[in-house]
Amino acid sequence: MKNNNPYSTKGFLKRATDFFKYILIDIKLYQQRAKPFFKTKLENQLEEKLTNSKIQDNILQKEKTFSNNKSKINNMSNLRNSVQLIGRLGKTPEVKQLDSGRFVAKVSIATNDIYKNSKGEKVIETQWHNLVAWGKNAENFQKILTKGDEVAIQGKLTHRSYEDKEGVTRYMTEIVVNEFVKLSNKSQLANAA
Repeated sequence: MKNNNPYSTKGFLKRATDFFKYILIDIKLYQQRAKPFFKTKLENQLEEKLTNSKIQDNILQKEKTFSNNKSKINNMSNLRNSVQLIGRLGKTPEVKQLDSGRFVAKVSIATNDIYKNSKGEKVIETQWHNLVAWGKNAENFQKILTKGDEVAIQGKLTHRSYEDKEGVTRYMTEIVVNEFVKLSNKSQLANAA
């Protein structure tokens, strides 16, 4: 007699094992297909994050470069017509008060260039520079500086012309002093030697 019960031991086990085989096959296929999918998705996300971070780094780098260049441009624009010298005063500054009540001081400083010539001899070349100070700087020149003092100045170059007593046009280059610092005086130099 034939057993029509689907849950009979022999038929049920056969169907159950088939069911589990299919489940196992499905799980294995799922793992085989899903792992690469999720792996590539994760890799893509990581790659996207790296790309985004690289883009952000590039943007930050460009912003830094731009701000550095901008600050360099600003600093360079401050250097237009800027002179900085360290030298010794050739004489005590001459200070005059103009009709307007404003003070002006004039003095010259000497700077030395030291080098060796082709024969190996030490050469000292002295250059003289005319300085002009106005207002408070002129008054401070008179109070602080004397002949022989070493001074550091910062200012700007100016060119002017004038007619001398004989009617000849003379051209003059001067440095208008914006800031100055007295570094040492003649007596300090003598004591050091």
